[in-house]
Amino acid sequence: MNAVNATEVAIVGAGPYGLSLSAQLTSAGVPHRIFGRPMEVWADFMPAGMFLKSDGIASDLYDAEGTQTLKNFCQSRGLQYDDLTVPVSLENFVNYGLDFQAQKVPALEKHLVTSVERKDGLFELQLDNGEKLRAQRVVVASGISYLHYIPPEIEKLGPVLCTHTREHTGFAKFRGKRVAVVGRGASAIDTAALLHAAGAHCEVIARHAVNFGSGPGKGKRPLLDRMLHPHFGLGSSFRSSMYALFPHLFHFLPLKLRKRIVSRHLGPGVGYMLRPQVEGLVTIHVGYHIVEAKPLGDGVVLVCANAQGEKLEVACDHVIAGTGYRPAVKKVAYLSPELISAIELEEETPVLTSNFESSVPGLYFTGVLAAHSFGPLLRFALGARFTSATLASHLRRVVPVAQPGQQLPQSEAG
Repeated sequence: MNAVNATEVAIVGAGPYGLSLSAQLTSAGVPHRIFGRPMEVWADFMPAGMFLKSDGIASDLYDAEGTQTLKNFCQSRGLQYDDLTVPVSLENFVNYGLDFQAQKVPALEKHLVTSVERKDGLFELQLDNGEKLRAQRVVVASGISYLHYIPPEIEKLGPVLCTHTREHTGFAKFRGKRVAVVGRGASAIDTAALLHAAGAHCEVIARHAVNFGSGPGKGKRPLLDRMLHPHFGLGSSFRSSMYALFPHLFHFLPLKLRKRIVSRHLGPGVGYMLRPQVEGLVTIHVGYHIVEAKPLGDGVVLVCANAQGEKLEVACDHVIAGTGYRPAVKKVAYLSPELISAIELEEETPVLTSNFESSVPGLYFTGVLAAHSFGPLLRFALGARFTSATLASHLRRVVPVAQPGQQLPQSEAG
């Protein structure tokens, strides 16, 4: 292989998972290349002004030394921070991630991978700058970039009348407009609050009631309460703590149980700080689902119904789907159809070993695409700690590493 276009490991994606893994591989001396725009999903596909659902203690990226924490970043810049009681703003999280990248992953190549194919026992990657690259191993760390979901009832309206929350970082263009938001999770209610603040008339259509978080308590919790309801990053509950601490044990549960836990535990929820921004200000139609979406003039009429068969019509100028993301390997646009067809699947997500390796040797999956294998933890940034440590340990065993005093390049001949 040519040293210019070959590497042992290629990481596709530069969010919390990809950056954390690259930082740990660098510390371990494992040669690799990492591609992507740093923190792209958070910087370009989330509404400005939102807050993370996760607490400060659960919003770190992970270097081997454990020094580049969100807490240290905020304190060094005089930004307000607390492990549990101060909401993490999107702005602070993105800036922290960019700083982590600059400090720990300076070799990041800010190019997009447009295709990955399997050829002659190796992976061939095509980059958007025209480069072709061969890799022994590929780590899919592109997060939710390709996994957004719009219900078919409104998707058929087309992009002029219907968009997903990921397509909006600001809402000034909707001032004076009627906008219907579909969904009840954080992205939907964040969007509704920001639409109202921008001067739009907003209505929310939700199948179930909005679950606002209770917010942090005042002062330190009593010892007994902390023992009965421990907090290890996924919330104050015993079950959440087990999923946060033992994802490697979750891997051995039966598929049916794993699937049920991932789909039900820590479902759609909204940060407590949003309650005063929507209650009494934004109309929320609870218990309704969309039966039909009909274009009318330059706008839309949404025909909705509840469990009792009662109908509701909502007229609007635009519909925004706050319906989240649904993991499916077939949605990862850069994986070739032939490669996708070779991957053994469980409910559209890959069957993974305890080292995150799929049925295609050398192809690894992280983040939400690994949640059915390792639990709810992998749906959150907190999962980057377990994932990066596990993968780095594995790759150090199977990939040639630098000897003490030796510098291995980011790309090298195989």
